[in-house]
Amino acid sequence: MKLGTKRLAAAVLALALFGSACGSDGSSETAAGSPLSELLGDDGFGFNFDPDDPAAQARYNEQEQQRQEVIASCMSEEGFEYIPVDQSSFNFADMNGGLDYDSREYAEKYGFGMTTQHMSQTSVGPDLVGYDDTMFEEMGNDDPNQEIVEAMDPSTQEAYYLALYGEEPEIDPNFDPDTATEEELEDLYSFEPQGCFGEAYAGDNANNFYNDFEDELEEMWASIEDDPRIVEARLEIENCVADSGYDFSMDSDGYEALWNQFQDRLAEVDAEAGAFPFEEMTEEDFEAMTDDELDAMMNFSPELSDTGKAILGELQAEETAMAVAVWDCGGSFGDSEMADLFQEVSVEYEQRFIDQNADRLEDYRS
Repeated sequence: MKLGTKRLAAAVLALALFGSACGSDGSSETAAGSPLSELLGDDGFGFNFDPDDPAAQARYNEQEQQRQEVIASCMSEEGFEYIPVDQSSFNFADMNGGLDYDSREYAEKYGFGMTTQHMSQTSVGPDLVGYDDTMFEEMGNDDPNQEIVEAMDPSTQEAYYLALYGEEPEIDPNFDPDTATEEELEDLYSFEPQGCFGEAYAGDNANNFYNDFEDELEEMWASIEDDPRIVEARLEIENCVADSGYDFSMDSDGYEALWNQFQDRLAEVDAEAGAFPFEEMTEEDFEAMTDDELDAMMNFSPELSDTGKAILGELQAEETAMAVAVWDCGGSFGDSEMADLFQEVSVEYEQRFIDQNADRLEDYRS
């Protein structure tokens, strides 16, 4: 989709509340199904992926393993040894504390995931909610290639990473993400992987599909959102949430405004966090660091002051209370009338998309 990062985050937030694919009983799709999912036959397209479904997780792991094999073969051709990384230890369900995304319990603890996933659990302390930073440490420890790279001299390491990731994108040293336009942010984050890593994803069916149909998909999603049935049901939920004392809009502009509102206020929290000790370092400084120093840098969690914790605590209380109100008003994507309606409408538009693009979709049939 041609969306800036904030708008993309808003879209993700919208799907987190009433996606068209997930059911509260853990099944990967409701009775209505998903025409695009059936046609494409791939959880990676996102039309049918349920992070709480072990079967979907297994299929994702299988796809990642296939990509790892492509990387290993490509690196071998470049003259390097690369051992495929086992991705099975990474579980999407672990990212939400084992709670179902569509549960009231999830809303009570994580809200929409804006303030509760802004900083690590180590930084916010035991009385607030943060993301599990130990998960990333465990992922790094599972890479069997670390020992191979550490045994190389600096020039060989540079050639190794060049073969693996390709040339790094050039970024204007004066680039300021806070003042950048949506187009500038889009250009920054639209960089496609290069090297052997890029080769593993270049032939990826899901990536090719989105690249080929991004305009049509954006139009389809906008049409679903603007469908009169969705608009009417959304208004009922918004009025219900308003009765609980919250100004909340369920359309994409409303989600973007909500995202911006919390992000602007989280700037106060960031100002109360300890400084990142490596931000003034040069490239030469990084090259001179030992492996232990690099590990410490990658796993660094800034310490949040008591004032910052108090501000964050207020924001988290506000976000979770609003999320619970939305859930109670039927705005979840689980067992709710809104979810059923969204599924019903999505099926109609997906089928229309398929009918209108039948010839071009032949290459993507499962």
